[in-house]
Amino acid sequence: MSETPDLAARSAAFAEDVQRLLDAVLPHDKRIISVKFAQRYVIRPEGEGAYSQRIPLFIDGERYADLSFSLHQELDRRNEHLKTSRTDFAAYWRQAVADGREAWRRRQLRAAVRDLQHEAAETLRSCGWEVSEPLAVSPDHNGPYRRW
Repeated sequence: MSETPDLAARSAAFAEDVQRLLDAVLPHDKRIISVKFAQRYVIRPEGEGAYSQRIPLFIDGERYADLSFSLHQELDRRNEHLKTSRTDFAAYWRQAVADGREAWRRRQLRAAVRDLQHEAAETLRSCGWEVSEPLAVSPDHNGPYRRW
């Protein structure tokens, strides 16, 4: 397939559409560009190298994951319409899930220790800790462990 100026212009226009969409839904400062790649154009975030092309995804102002994508553009067989011949998406979410899981498990642990203080103390003693009872001992609160 030979390149036409129409392909470059249409791919650039589509990159602008993607930019507007991302600007409307994500707080980011990445510019979406259309770059020549062999006989086609690729729409992707600006940057040198895969890491610098990632778009950070935030929840409540905290970075939780990254989004990376590339859309390979060419004209259809009649050279009339732009088509995406290949898409590559990657959401770098594993670390975010691992961090969230760790935070959730730690929160659950603290709740369990508050609810079942005697068992927590016994478990710590079995691990070699020295644990002494407070002046005011709270009774175990095992209700949440029995409900469906």
